[in-house]
Order: sequence, then structure tokens, then C-alpha cells
Amino acid sequence: MIRADKQVLLVKTETSYGVDSLPTPISDSVLAQNVHVRFLSKSMQRNPLAASMGNSGSVEYTEGIEIEFDAELKGSGAAGTPPEIAPLLKACNLAEAVVPSLSTTYTPHSLTGSDQGAESVSIYLYYDSMLIKILGARGNIVSLQLNSGEFGLIRFRLQGVFASPVDATF
Repeated sequence: MIRADKQVLLVKTETSYGVDSLPTPISDSVLAQNVHVRFLSKSMQRNPLAASMGNSGSVEYTEGIEIEFDAELKGSGAAGTPPEIAPLLKACNLAEAVVPSLSTTYTPHSLTGSDQGAESVSIYLYYDSMLIKILGARGNIVSLQLNSGEFGLIRFRLQGVFASPVDATF
């Protein structure tokens, strides 16, 4: 039985699209909640000529995987140091500007000139005793939840290439 209370999410920026960046728990963990994973699949119908009236069926295939979750909207605790969600913000088409010892800001990419747009990330979701890897993930910020007296939350939705799950302990 998979226990939903034993989840760990790791996110790390990839140097090349779709190449596993090997996130580690010490430097790449993200405090996430309300994690939902969905496989993006399609069905191909067969319509061959046949002498029988039987159905030839269809073939299901996976185009990718989507992960959606909430993360706390918080700084790193040190001026000029990117927050733990920095790779996610950059994977959602935001450009990062760091002024050491002063500030870190994020603005939408303009997609002009040499701007290449969103970076991609490798995501590891440890789910009880299983590891789900998502490579080449890019996405969107779905919503911000900012209520007085509560932690600010930012909801991410990312899509990427699905790598078969493996048994793994965290």
C-alpha cells in the first residue's frame, strides 16, 4: 500500500533539456503539499479492413506526465540568495536576476533576442517506497493563495517526460 504521508519532492534545473540533473535531498528538496500526478495519455484507434465483425481495439500510449502541487511562497532567509522554489519559477518561464547580498527578483521572459524562455527541471517524487522521475519538466504557475494569518502558497503545474517508476527508499 502506498502511503500518501510519505512523500518527498526534489527539483533541480537541467543543464540540457531532458537530461537527468540528479537532484539530491540535501540541496534540491521542496516543501510541497497537495501533490497530484496525472499521466497524459492518448488512444490510437485501429480501423483495418477485416473479414469479421469484431473490434480490433485501440492502443493506449503515454505522451508524458503532469504534476501539480502547492509550495510555500517564502524567501531563502538571506538577501541575494534564490529561494528553494527558484528552479520551479525558472521552469515556469520566469527570468531570475540575483544581486548578491541584496535581492533576487523574477520577471517573465520576453522571448526576444537571445532569451530562450523557460528552463527545464528534473523532478523526483519519492512516494512511499517508489521513485517517480519527471524529466524536461516545464510549466505554469496556476495560482497564488495569499490569506492573512496563513502561509502564502504558490500552485505549480508542470509537464515532462515520464521515466518508469522504480522501487527506491528515501
